[in-house]
Amino acid sequence: MHGKLSRASACITFVVACAFTWVNLIKSQEKEAGDLFDNDKVYYFVFVADYRHRLEVKLPATYFGNCLAICHVPAKKSELLGENGIIMAARAIGKKVKELESGVLVGAEKYIYIGLIFFINDTVIY
Repeated sequence: MHGKLSRASACITFVVACAFTWVNLIKSQEKEAGDLFDNDKVYYFVFVADYRHRLEVKLPATYFGNCLAICHVPAKKSELLGENGIIMAARAIGKKVKELESGVLVGAEKYIYIGLIFFINDTVIY
């Protein structure tokens, strides 16, 4: 039980820290750019997740390699900069983290990787 509790605590800390960073990064960029009109603009928060322990097939303890999933969370500017922007961002990021439990490779066949640019469902993510 203690292991699950500490994992959940680390997850919550990660989600809140990411949400706070994401919203304030957007606020600082908007302040500099002065782009106050495009509230439907979609921003993406992208993070990587270690999925060695989330695979259906267990990897041997001696495995030494790269097992990272790229996770992206979309949100409209109006949602992120709204009164409850950090809460909305935390819910969206938390939902994505929760989705990792059902399989980190779900939907991976839709990803096309070209250099450092990712195209996901016809949307460019840098």
